[in-house]
Amino acid sequence: ADPLQNLEVRISYLEIYKEHVRDLFGSASLHHQDKVENLKIMEHPNLGVYVKGLCWIACADFEQVMANLEYGLQMRTIGATRMNQNSSRSHAVFTVEVKRLEGRQPKKSESDERKSLHAKMN
Repeated sequence: ADPLQNLEVRISYLEIYKEHVRDLFGSASLHHQDKVENLKIMEHPNLGVYVKGLCWIACADFEQVMANLEYGLQMRTIGATRMNQNSSRSHAVFTVEVKRLEGRQPKKSESDERKSLHAKMN
């Protein structure tokens, strides 16, 4: 690995159910529907659309990404239908954000001047 290149991977997972947005990684993921936090979808002039308060998890490798994806799948709202005993009753968005940084990592007192390349996939 090149010491002048750094790769950062973060993931988030949200569910939209009955017009409520909830974080599948956050503490509000408990299946107590009366305690579910309804996150807000916001729009910023420079950043674009985002979900305020959404938890992002840093992952060091593929196994961490998959383990968190499995955890989020278990937290989703499901219910039986006539066609499927474990039907998902919601829509979900799993997001992977990758950032590549090039250059010397700054010391704590320095500002980060490294070149960066960002990619975000839903």
